[in-house]
Amino acid sequence: MHDWYSSTALLKAGAQARWHGEPQSQITKAQGEAIAALLTSLQETQNASLTFSNILVLKVDGVPLVRELTPEQVEHMQKNPQLYTDPQPALGVLDVGLTGVQEIGPDDNPRAVAT
Repeated sequence: MHDWYSSTALLKAGAQARWHGEPQSQITKAQGEAIAALLTSLQETQNASLTFSNILVLKVDGVPLVRELTPEQVEHMQKNPQLYTDPQPALGVLDVGLTGVQEIGPDDNPRAVAT
């Protein structure tokens, strides 16, 4: 669990750096290192779904995926927290697109689920 928390701290630091004007290369490096550490900490996990700012980290049947979300996708994930409970439907929604997808529930669930 320690790796997950340190990864979260690195991702937050990267997001804060972006807002405070650090060069993009430093931000990209910090985010990449944080994502790598997070994926390492999820090695034994089959399915996971986490978001940090506009970065979505999924693990579906043991296969890790990292996506940079559009503002519309971030908003959709926030309005549909049930997508965090199973990464496969979340991936499907993002792959197909948001056209015709309806919001299902309130934004009251966690932003990270691992099984």
